Amino acid sequence: MILKYITTISFIWGCALSVQRDTDGKTPLILAAETGHIDLVKSLVDTGENIEETDNSGNTALIRATWNNHAPIVEFLLSKGANIEHAKKKGQTPIMYAAGRGSLNLINLLIDKGADIEKRDVDGNNALIWAAREGSADAVKALLSRGSKIDVRGRDQKTLLIYAAETGHLDTVKYLVNNGVDIEAGDNAGNTALQWATRNNHADIVEFLLSKVQIQKTL
Repeated sequence: MILKYITTISFIWGCALSVQRDTDGKTPLILAAETGHIDLVKSLVDTGENIEETDNSGNTALIRATWNNHAPIVEFLLSKGANIEHAKKKGQTPIMYAAGRGSLNLINLLIDKGADIEKRDVDGNNALIWAAREGSADAVKALLSRGSKIDVRGRDQKTLLIYAAETGHLDTVKYLVNNGVDIEAGDNAGNTALQWATRNNHADIVEFLLSKVQIQKTL
């Protein structure tokens, strides 16, 4: 479908490809990037397609390729000067999406290329918070190994542990607790990870946190 679409419009003489958009505002380059067609991406860029064009939500080709874990396209776009810090309307950058999706190869690639791991979106989330909130313990581990701060707090002063507990990600909760985070740390309303897990009916996390609280009290 995308090949037919791009091939057809490429024959429209004198018409810039970036002018051609679908109902979501996606250009041919964005469509090719998000669907993993690297040969088409290369052809479009080589013929002058603007790599910084955005769709209606503020996504560039780089962001869509990152979201869909198309590492070769991400690497190619970066080599062509794509803005690694481009932020969508709500401030999300490629490294945040790589973290949220648990894409370890892209996390490391983007950091190696200079991505700012401490940059925040409009809700106060950085890449590490995205990883904890979306439940990728491996992404949390990778980001911490690359210099992210384990004591980071997001909106309403929520800790990484609170985000993981609130959203029901036991593996991430276990990883954070086993790496020394403060179980009793609360948000700006005083709610702890245990309270957030209880509120959202994450029984397995409640059980785990209670066991750790009891151990701490006996030490």
